[in-house]
Amino acid sequence: MGYYNRKIQTVRTLDKFKELYCISDKCKYNFEVVIVDDNSTTPHDLTEIVRGYTFPIKYIKISAEEKGDRLNPCSVYNRGFREAEGKIVMIQNPECIHMNDLLVYLSTNLTENDYFAFSCYNCTSEELTQELLNDNTKINDMDYNKRNRICWYNHPQARPVHYHFCAAMFNDNLKMLGGFDEEFAKGAWFDDNEILLSIANNLRLNIRTLDPNEAGIVVHQWHARDAESKITKKQHEALIDKNRKIFDSYVAYHKLYDFRYPKLLHLYWDGSNFSYLNLLTVLSFKRYHKCWKINVFCPLNPTKGQSWKTDEQKEAYTGPNYFDELKKLTNVNIHYIDFNNIPFSKKDASEVIKSDYFRLYILNKYGGLWSDFDIIYTNNVEKYHVERRPGPKEKRMIIYRYHWPEANRYVIPIGLFLCHKNNSILTVILNNIEQFYNPDQYQCLGCQMFQFIFNKENYAKAKPILMNMKIAELGMEDAYCYLPMKWNELDKMYQDTSVKAISMETSPSVFGVHWFNGAADAKKYCNQLDLQEIKQRPPQCLIDELVQKYVC
Repeated sequence: MGYYNRKIQTVRTLDKFKELYCISDKCKYNFEVVIVDDNSTTPHDLTEIVRGYTFPIKYIKISAEEKGDRLNPCSVYNRGFREAEGKIVMIQNPECIHMNDLLVYLSTNLTENDYFAFSCYNCTSEELTQELLNDNTKINDMDYNKRNRICWYNHPQARPVHYHFCAAMFNDNLKMLGGFDEEFAKGAWFDDNEILLSIANNLRLNIRTLDPNEAGIVVHQWHARDAESKITKKQHEALIDKNRKIFDSYVAYHKLYDFRYPKLLHLYWDGSNFSYLNLLTVLSFKRYHKCWKINVFCPLNPTKGQSWKTDEQKEAYTGPNYFDELKKLTNVNIHYIDFNNIPFSKKDASEVIKSDYFRLYILNKYGGLWSDFDIIYTNNVEKYHVERRPGPKEKRMIIYRYHWPEANRYVIPIGLFLCHKNNSILTVILNNIEQFYNPDQYQCLGCQMFQFIFNKENYAKAKPILMNMKIAELGMEDAYCYLPMKWNELDKMYQDTSVKAISMETSPSVFGVHWFNGAADAKKYCNQLDLQEIKQRPPQCLIDELVQKYVC
């Protein structure tokens, strides 16, 4: 709950929780309540109130300095989301009182593919609120509804807006969004519209307002609009217009391409020093993908050392650490993961190998785009894929490959994957993945595994795995789209002055440049990069030119 000066209404809501969800001092369900107080006035402080309930309540107070002159509550709710520990998160206004046992409905009906909004009946005065709470059959009383005027704020037939007066979704899904978009924090309204837009386009969940007779309802208790009364009508309208323009631009973006994959970008970082070129993966992706949600996963307890015997990634980056710059970006979520909670038995595996497992695990759980942290994006991923596989022609799993003429076979790099969640390709690979584990091999769960499974010369050996896949779900795309230069063409990126950024930005076959973070040339460039110096001189190579687009 995001709370501000609603003491009477909130006490009623909490009392109803006690009535519906507790028997004596024991809770019927394992639940917690999170209340984030957006710097309410002293008479509305709930510190003593919350101590009187037997169910757990986290009461968090926003300071006056932290709040400033902000009206929009989206950052208040986001603070609460970060504290929420349950499997399911119910998002609701504190003045929305439960009239039925809503938790029992959620526990038996909500899935990881759903967003449910409960029907919400509104009361337009304190007197009408009291009247309805004393006799909930008034909802069906024609005279009462006539006196109450606007009745339903949310209803599957009368007003199916799906707003979060009281709504629920899985906590893991909410974390992929990062909650409400903080771009709306400095304006007014439209944050509730945006989160629904993101649930539909970024998560691809089923959005549904529940029938009152099926799931129960909440009643929105009347309250004064004291937050808005602090500013003039003209000022308030300007704040509304500010957010309306942001929201309209988001709607327009989502309409550009008929892109049906979840708009989630997943990345992994092992906690080592983070170069400016690594940061450019996110900066460049945000430039071309306005409304995507970006999720960066980091291990809580990274494995130290490298188990493989070959020379990959042996040279370290020793320059400035830019990782904290990620935390300043909107729609970028940092997740610290405990591998003890991930279904991979090789807990002591090197970080590179663990990341190869994790990319497949997280993609199959949520869907979206996996990117390594050494791609600078030069165009829109959606545009590229829609032009190649429009609408029904899309595949549930996209793997990128390129032909190696000298060996007369395909190479399958693993820097990029695109998929829908729970596809048969990744499900089968994950079920068989540990048979490929070899700590002595840098790419045992990466290129080596994919080469074994998907190259025709290994078909007889890979057949037991392939037979369990729905191969029609698999699409193969040309890896040139993000690998216009291959591992043996690094001079074209770091030395050749004739290769220009515009060629990477205007080619319909390219949307990114993979710069090979593990290569010695790349490490040398990153270690020697001086952002102040590069601003003041002409570019000397392609990577120089791409960097200058973000520092100049």
